[in-house]
Amino acid sequence: MSYTKRQFVTKAYEKIGLADYVFDLSPEQLQSACEELDALMADWAGKGIRIGWPFAMNPDNSNIDTDTGAPWQANLAIYTNLAITFASNIGKSVPGELLKSASSSYASVLRFAVKSNMVEMQYSSGTPMGAGNKWRGPNYPFVTIPVDKTLPPPEQDLTFSQ
Repeated sequence: MSYTKRQFVTKAYEKIGLADYVFDLSPEQLQSACEELDALMADWAGKGIRIGWPFAMNPDNSNIDTDTGAPWQANLAIYTNLAITFASNIGKSVPGELLKSASSSYASVLRFAVKSNMVEMQYSSGTPMGAGNKWRGPNYPFVTIPVDKTLPPPEQDLTFSQ
């Protein structure tokens, strides 16, 4: 089970020293914080970090108790970066430790996003092998096309049986 939007908002306020047991948020403040959180996730999605965030069709319809489905690797990055946004909104200074944590965790999420979207590059058959690749001999100066073992050879049909 992942965090709800309310849990991310509460955690972010805790990070800047406005814990729930001291500082009560009004429903309007919670809705505004939820919109800030959605805006942060939309910004990340625009940068290619797509974590399956449940965006509302209209910002006014965003429910703060929605389960986000965010992967556990992204939790720290979400609420620390949200805390920095909240601190700047209320004129509070951001502790250096929070900045370091937010930067480090964001970099981890970015690496995770890049790694999960990475496509293996394959060279075309006309690419020269280079001077150091003599193991194939002078008769094979170019890279051969890699064979995909999941597909049948061209002369064989692919059939499905029940």
